[in-house]
Amino acid sequence: MIDYRPISLCNIVAKTIGKVIINRWRSVLVGIISEYQSAFLPEGLSCMLREAEMKRTLTGVKISRDCSSITHILFADDTMLFCRANRSESREVLRILGDYEEASGQKINIAKSSVNFDTITGPSTKREVVELLGMKEVADHGKYLGLPSHIGLTKKEVFNFLVSRMEDKMEKCCLKRAKRFRLNLLLRRFPLLS
Repeated sequence: MIDYRPISLCNIVAKTIGKVIINRWRSVLVGIISEYQSAFLPEGLSCMLREAEMKRTLTGVKISRDCSSITHILFADDTMLFCRANRSESREVLRILGDYEEASGQKINIAKSSVNFDTITGPSTKREVVELLGMKEVADHGKYLGLPSHIGLTKKEVFNFLVSRMEDKMEKCCLKRAKRFRLNLLLRRFPLLS
């Protein structure tokens, strides 16, 4: 439970209630918020990143050879960007973030932002990208939404903890059922006295 953020604990009822409230306020918000402001929510950033990928000024990562590349992941108020560790793509990321800030009025907090590199990136390239972006380098972001943020090539080792957790939960569940079964057998042997 400690690995989850509050947003991931929302159930369908809470989401439905939220949707109803938003739909009721929509007519009021139209008069308050400009139509241009709503266009620059995370979808705006997402569109800018996809456009850069189509223009080949930004290169995403591929999970396998047969799938399309990923340049970004957006969840709640978190954004993960994926690109090559070089000067031109770092500048493109800065340009996109600058355009997003200007258009949306939102400011990217560079102090809370960080850069993570794969194992084959050389130290001079790392220094250059970190300097250019003005962000700190972290070796590993730990877990995000209960899953490791850095996987690498040893997927089996990385996800073994999930298998272990599931096995532990299954074992605990089976132990509880066995205890309940034994208790029921024991209670059936002795007649209840009134």
